[in-house]
Amino acid sequence: MSSILQPRVTATLVAANSQSTNEEQKILIVNQMASTGTATAGDLYKDVLMSDYNTLFGRRSIISNMLRTTQNVFDLALSKIRIDVIPLDDPSSGTQFEADIVFSGIATEDGELTFIIGSENDNKYVIDVSNTDTAANIATALVAAITDDTNAPFTATLDTATVKIKSIHKGTIGNNLSIKMDGTVDGVTYALTITPGTGSPVLTNVFDVIGITRYQRIVWSDKFDLDTVVDFLDNRFNTVNSIQDGVAIITSSDTLANLKTLGNSYNSQSLTILNGGPLQTSSTFKGSLILEISEKSSACFAAFCAIKLTDSANLTSFITASVTSNDALGGMHMASFPYFNTLMLNHIPCDTNLYWTQDEQDELVDAGISIFGNDQNNNNVILSTTLTTYKTDVSGNPNNSFKYLEYVDTEVNCREYLVVQTRSTFRQSRLTQGDTLPGYNMANAQMIGSFVDGVFSYLGQQSLVPTGTLTNGLSAAKFFKNNRSITIDYASGKATISMLLPIVTQLREMDYIIQVTFNI
Repeated sequence: MSSILQPRVTATLVAANSQSTNEEQKILIVNQMASTGTATAGDLYKDVLMSDYNTLFGRRSIISNMLRTTQNVFDLALSKIRIDVIPLDDPSSGTQFEADIVFSGIATEDGELTFIIGSENDNKYVIDVSNTDTAANIATALVAAITDDTNAPFTATLDTATVKIKSIHKGTIGNNLSIKMDGTVDGVTYALTITPGTGSPVLTNVFDVIGITRYQRIVWSDKFDLDTVVDFLDNRFNTVNSIQDGVAIITSSDTLANLKTLGNSYNSQSLTILNGGPLQTSSTFKGSLILEISEKSSACFAAFCAIKLTDSANLTSFITASVTSNDALGGMHMASFPYFNTLMLNHIPCDTNLYWTQDEQDELVDAGISIFGNDQNNNNVILSTTLTTYKTDVSGNPNNSFKYLEYVDTEVNCREYLVVQTRSTFRQSRLTQGDTLPGYNMANAQMIGSFVDGVFSYLGQQSLVPTGTLTNGLSAAKFFKNNRSITIDYASGKATISMLLPIVTQLREMDYIIQVTFNI
């Protein structure tokens, strides 16, 4: 029998109102797996763990190499981003990229020879040569060094004094393996011949497996059909009742003319094309000037994009500017922070004598190509102006709305935050033409306007839109309020809000005019 308890009192704890936030960053990698991998081609592998990907996709596969690159970025950022993978089979009728390094002669002195295949950071082989070493001795040593590199996306075999290098993968993707040979030893010569790979993997309906999942970055290959990923993302840029936008990242090494043609072939806010300098075609250096595998460069950049927009990710290892505490940590506020001068992790500076001239750089920017290269002290590799390929509006008029990747990041994060807060605030609201009543979930035009103004104010606190007084003398809040309108159809329960959204941009150029004077 219970005691008499009067008055009856029940105290129920309800969770505090929490701030709804933008969706966590997700990256999708689409590329070829090795034949040793256990994954099923065409399936979607979600949130792939470092402990699994060598088994799933093959240790030497380009996918595993890309995932190791992203892991390095995440480790420095003290953060973890979800990465999903769609592995592809090699083209069944394709051929492998092959390179023969043919040695001849007998060394008449001690010395060393350096061979870089694919990545200067990860696949650099320095071969010590002793006096009287034969060509076969040197070739044997190089094959042994490559064989010991168990992560390399290529193999090496010995044919007398010739080192025969083969890409792990069939198809044109192997052609992104650059090769640079350096050093001289008296009595020894070497020569390089290359046979490009052929064929492309099947990409038909490749994105069907992801359903409605949104990826802010998709890491693609310049050797794959670009229309497949660009069309997919363009169709997702403005969707009904959902946020689905994203940007595809590729890296391409080519001639100036070919890169300009590539960039000008697209007019999309959903594609960023990176480049690390002119294609090299000398007898000892063939491939990308900055010696990194293109797909790994793309993965590195996509990983930085993700941590930049991830709450509390540590960005100090990537940002070269002196920054305040806010800009040292990732989050939505970093959408407007410039990409230019950001470090490209694990990329080794190149020979600046071979790099693009300033005029060539300007031509690439006009074509929508984003370049990375040495900093002014030649100590690090950094990003320059980072673009999408968007250049003109639907009428063909020049338009900068989505030209820079920072603009796209800022705009889509503002939009996403507005959508997320709208769903949270008006989850179950009555709609009235009159006043809202205290204690009831109700909305009217005035309340909706105040809500939208509040979102704008918050975005200002995140450095995504202006605050304070604008250059026209109006306050930012007043400008926004003056340029928004609300139309409500009470019968259908639909509110239509149109607005002008001024965004924070980036300081890209400063011109000084300095007149000398002798009279003061």
